[in-house]
Amino acid sequence: MSSPYELLAGLALLREKRRQQDRSEQSGLAARSVLVVTVAGRTCAISQDVIEEILAQDNLASVKEVEPWILGIGYFRGKLLNVVDAAMLFFGQEKDILSYQTARILVVQGEKEWFGLMVEELLGIRHVWSDRVDKSVSGARNDDWLGFSDQKIEIEGQILPVLQLKKLVCMLERHGKPVVDALS
Repeated sequence: MSSPYELLAGLALLREKRRQQDRSEQSGLAARSVLVVTVAGRTCAISQDVIEEILAQDNLASVKEVEPWILGIGYFRGKLLNVVDAAMLFFGQEKDILSYQTARILVVQGEKEWFGLMVEELLGIRHVWSDRVDKSVSGARNDDWLGFSDQKIEIEGQILPVLQLKKLVCMLERHGKPVVDALS
């Protein structure tokens, strides 16, 4: 596992390459960068564009009488960070994720609040071309991820769901919980 500094440096490098590619206005295949993470023993991809920062486990203040998938509140850039346990949210699996040394918090900015998605492990960053996206599942509902995966990509011979974190954050801000029926 790379250090958080190396991961952030990698993100910066990929962003710069993307900017250069956009400036040159090359036609052809569209590209994007994804983070490959582990949630409840399952591997998935998350678009790198929505992630503001990757944090190592931080001191979280617990909050009483909230949903079991809310790990607590942290502090990020002078604001409160609502930290959500991805394994508990998507699969109902209770684990002591705070004891995992490889656990990371993926920070996503909502319209009014900041959210952190705690994942078991950050496996790396991959650059994905549009021909690697499985369009046959685009728009199809995937109940394994509460409907927050609307496409899959192939990375190193493995088919991975792509989680739509912006959609999840919007849902959490509006309803306080993921509302599966509202996704259809």
